[in-house]
Amino acid sequence: MRNLTPQPGRIHFLDNMRMFAVVSVVALHAAIVYAPVVPWWYVLDGSKNAVFDIVLVATDGYVMPTLFFIAGYFALASLRRQGAGAFLAAKLKRLGLPLVVLTLFTCPIISYVIYRGQGGSESYLRYWLGLLPTAVDWQYIRLVPEAMTRAMLPFHLWFLSLLLLFCGLLAVSRVFVPGRGQGRRDAASGSGLGLFAWLVLAVGVAEAVAQVLVPDIAWFAFGPFLLWQPARLPLYLGMFLLGAYAWDRGWFTVHRVCGKTWLWGVAALLAFLVMAGIGGSLATRHSVLILAGYGLARTFFAVSVLFFLAGFGLRRWNRPGGVSGSLSVASYDIYLAHFPLVIVLEYLLAGSDRAALLKFAIVFFGGLCVCWGASRIVRPLRLTWAAALIVGGVALCLMPWR
Repeated sequence: MRNLTPQPGRIHFLDNMRMFAVVSVVALHAAIVYAPVVPWWYVLDGSKNAVFDIVLVATDGYVMPTLFFIAGYFALASLRRQGAGAFLAAKLKRLGLPLVVLTLFTCPIISYVIYRGQGGSESYLRYWLGLLPTAVDWQYIRLVPEAMTRAMLPFHLWFLSLLLLFCGLLAVSRVFVPGRGQGRRDAASGSGLGLFAWLVLAVGVAEAVAQVLVPDIAWFAFGPFLLWQPARLPLYLGMFLLGAYAWDRGWFTVHRVCGKTWLWGVAALLAFLVMAGIGGSLATRHSVLILAGYGLARTFFAVSVLFFLAGFGLRRWNRPGGVSGSLSVASYDIYLAHFPLVIVLEYLLAGSDRAALLKFAIVFFGGLCVCWGASRIVRPLRLTWAAALIVGGVALCLMPWR
């Protein structure tokens, strides 16, 4: 790992990586309905194409670990700069407020699509008013399709609730283990790559254990705002903490990402083949070795893709501006806003006989462009949830078209 001259200001390639991951999330949600391997989705559509099985396995393997790593990288920097109190206040405003507002006002659109698909005929307003009392119902439930139409749920905003919890844990650790002031380690302390490798192995083992204990597809909810996938928790928390470790060691500013980019690409491909091969047998084979191997493969695939993207970004995509710069600025709005619109577009197209590839293109590009445009419109307001409310309104206006 070579040393770099420390650079002030934003690390643009990390912004671009985050944008790429968010766009990949939109692609993932647009593709799932057309993947033959998926047994259930919010919308049922007979149009299928095996290409989307590959899209699903690949994007599901790297997008959220990448987002948690980048979040951890910047979270530790903010915590040391602001202190625990100001850090938590800022996170409550940026993560907690959109979580509450959008869970109450736009996420029910997703439940409503499921309700309509099951033959329901009530208007959205009547349905929403009937759902509203569940916003104060703090039950612990395992998520099944039948429960999704009877409870207020955050759906894709689970990322915000977990990230808020992880930031809280980081702030608590700051209080009890104060550390070294505002800065990170100096260059003389080294990159810490050896310890990082051991930490990755520890995360992989923890993820393997989680896969053995809990089915990968199982989701649980507690109240209206907390939703999680237990089998993925060690991976997500581990990637968040690895991101914080990378910032502390001066990665991407003092130390260059290690290895050749193409080697990380090869490693990612090999890990993907193992992950996909094992994943295909999970439905019929439940041996400890199969499940543990799947957990390890998921971890090493996520880390390999992360290093591949970081290596490419640091060398080739470390600048602002252009389309990628505009999308990068809008990426958080796009994440918050996209899911209800994507589900509504899938619902509208479910009755047509168009090819799955064409439907995917309409859902993906239509959803992405509307969210991107809404973000640009509301940017002067500096309200992180405003674009999502606009996109939710667009989704509701489209519902009568079917």
